[in-house]
Amino acid sequence: MQVAHDNVPLGLLKRIRFILGNDNSVVVGGVSYPLQLPATGSHAVLIDIDKKLNEVFNGFILDFDASQSIVGDSGTYRLEPVIRLIH
Repeated sequence: MQVAHDNVPLGLLKRIRFILGNDNSVVVGGVSYPLQLPATGSHAVLIDIDKKLNEVFNGFILDFDASQSIVGDSGTYRLEPVIRLIH
């Protein structure tokens, strides 16, 4: 499933910020549970890239692994993003 698509100008790409909405949840066994976000104090997830975009490296995919990114513990679920850069 593709979540976002955009063009990025050539140059140094330092990081990407994903802004998450309110009322995030995860459904387990047909029951919806609130999803706790990273303790950064905001609804943003930052991914450090630090790659130079040029004519050779001019496209990439960020692979978000949902099955490893949601951690459950005693009925509490939290987001610990596992994101892999593919180029």
